[in-house]
Amino acid sequence: MKLKKLFWFAVPFFAGMFFSCSETAKNPLAEMYVNFEVNLNFPQYKDLNSPGGYAYLSGGYGGVFVYNFNGTTFYAYDRACPDNLKDTPLIFDEKDKCLHHSDTVNNCNSRYSVLLHGAVS
Repeated sequence: MKLKKLFWFAVPFFAGMFFSCSETAKNPLAEMYVNFEVNLNFPQYKDLNSPGGYAYLSGGYGGVFVYNFNGTTFYAYDRACPDNLKDTPLIFDEKDKCLHHSDTVNNCNSRYSVLLHGAVS
């Protein structure tokens, strides 16, 4: 009886290993070091002084989006679409708290949740 249980466990396990992908997907974005400081006293960054405030900055591949999460925690995301670098930069949707393309016909239709640390939504 124990041998049957082991068999039913082992067959799917080894079949999954046999048919699994052998290559890992290559990220279209090469690694890039980005380092900058934002002076919250500058007028162009006044929106970053309150929770939910955000700003677009230059840098990275498609520009950088900075979001004030709770007044003390800030998140920064590259605005380049990880699916296709040729797509237009991502923009922030205040209602859904997501980064996405303004033109979903000619660009990928991906949405990235700012509140979930950039997870696909």
